Amino acid sequence: MTPLSPAIQTSPAHTLTRSVEHLTEEHVSKLRGDAAVHCHAVLHAHGRPTDRDVFFEACVVTSEFLSNVARHAASPEAPTRATFYLQVLLETDEVLIVVFDRSSKGPQVDTSAPGQQERGLGLGMVHSITNGRWGWFPLPDGKAVWAICPLTWRN
Repeated sequence: MTPLSPAIQTSPAHTLTRSVEHLTEEHVSKLRGDAAVHCHAVLHAHGRPTDRDVFFEACVVTSEFLSNVARHAASPEAPTRATFYLQVLLETDEVLIVVFDRSSKGPQVDTSAPGQQERGLGLGMVHSITNGRWGWFPLPDGKAVWAICPLTWRN
């Protein structure tokens, strides 16, 4: 994991934000779809390739982060509320994904030998997809988990 760079420039026109109370796996599927539609629209508006393969990995990371919130961040005293933020960074051909939730517990990556993992497989994929450019940080009312995914141009 690497720290989030404060140098990342934000552009509201390229940003998608969604908040969900009582996040479930059904919400995860819809939000993954929203991420794909948003990436496609931004890329199309700027004359970039819009084949789904270009932003597929960003959708995988989105799904993994949100699924982890749905599975692990719930508690009896705090509903599973999540805020999802996705920004297409056209200048660097990347997608920034940030998920905020109310749990203070950080993500757990299983470091067992390949094939021996019990859990944490999805975060291993996130690490591979992002070349280690992901992480998390605590917040007063929970945490934020973030990743920077490359847009994958295929010839």
